[in-house]
Amino acid sequence: MSQQENKPNERYAHFIGKTVGDRYQVKMFIGKGGMAIVFKGFDVKLNRIVAIKVVDLKTLQKGNKQRLINEAHAIAQLNHPYIIQIYDIVEEQGHGYIVMQFVDGFNFETLLKNNNFTWKQIATIIKNIAHAVFYAHKKGLIHRDIKTSNILISAKENRCYLMDFGLVTNAHDDTRLTPEGAIVGTPDFMSPEQAKGESIDHRADIYSLGVVMYEALTKERCITATNSFAAIIQIVQEKPIPPREINSEIPPALEAICLKAMEKNREDRYQTALEMVKQLEGFLLAQKRALEEPIAAATPQFQESKTQIVNINEKKTQIVDLSKKKTQIVDLSKTKRNKLTSRNKMTSRTRKSKKYARKHRKNQNEYLGIWIVIISILVILIIVSQLQ
Repeated sequence: MSQQENKPNERYAHFIGKTVGDRYQVKMFIGKGGMAIVFKGFDVKLNRIVAIKVVDLKTLQKGNKQRLINEAHAIAQLNHPYIIQIYDIVEEQGHGYIVMQFVDGFNFETLLKNNNFTWKQIATIIKNIAHAVFYAHKKGLIHRDIKTSNILISAKENRCYLMDFGLVTNAHDDTRLTPEGAIVGTPDFMSPEQAKGESIDHRADIYSLGVVMYEALTKERCITATNSFAAIIQIVQEKPIPPREINSEIPPALEAICLKAMEKNREDRYQTALEMVKQLEGFLLAQKRALEEPIAAATPQFQESKTQIVNINEKKTQIVDLSKKKTQIVDLSKTKRNKLTSRNKMTSRTRKSKKYARKHRKNQNEYLGIWIVIISILVILIIVSQLQ
């Protein structure tokens, strides 16, 4: 929970200075939401700052008091880096005190109004919250009220947290805090099945997360209705305006992920929050590669200093000024071609000389053979004449 500069009214002032459970001191009013009041507190035993959510148990319907306590204990078992941790639950004098992790930061809704997030930052926040949602779903818990104001961004850690599981329900338990057919959740972020009062499953949270992503991408609410009744009709019947029609600079991949999560029919959405996580991870990986490849392609191998020493024939050196690298490269290319041409010419002359030498030796051998024959005939004639 985050600290805000809100002042308590007279109804809440009596909590300030109170010690709960002999260890939690109520220090400062933070805010109010739904059926709870939130204070900044201090744990005297562990010497740490905490947030204390106070629920008036007397306002709950009969039988729901124990149900709320039981679910608070179930949420306290969640241990995830992107979920606000519950430390303790105390019941005193008709009030339930839920002691939880205190985070100094602002909710996502407020930050979106006053800041411009990059596409990478938005994808990272939604990915991390989707991972937290998947973790809760694996534990059998459905949040039912995921919205931008229930996502907290820590100023110091630069980390996002999913908070306020006040409407959480157990996916494996048929009993619930709200009766069948009752509409729970914030209208702008609720799924079509929630809006119709139907039974829900974990895919309702995926829809709500898609609506959060829609607002983060477009800086506009998906639901434009001015009252809850009109909002419910719009949720059930009207398709959202594609984000890129609002802002053409939104990456197509992020638009596709957002609209997939917001499908009216839950069978057409991501069937698990983990599927959404993987899609967002794929986008972030593609972004990283897109940034790395142009840098690698635009960096010449020799561009390590302003000058470079290049070895040339005849054991001389030349200093190449890389500020004039274009001209130098052309000159060196010409030099290389000239060397190659010269080498080719020398090779051609060598081949011709060798061919001529072979031909000349062949002619010499032929002439030598003729002279040997002639001399042999003359020797024979001389010998014959002497015998006569």
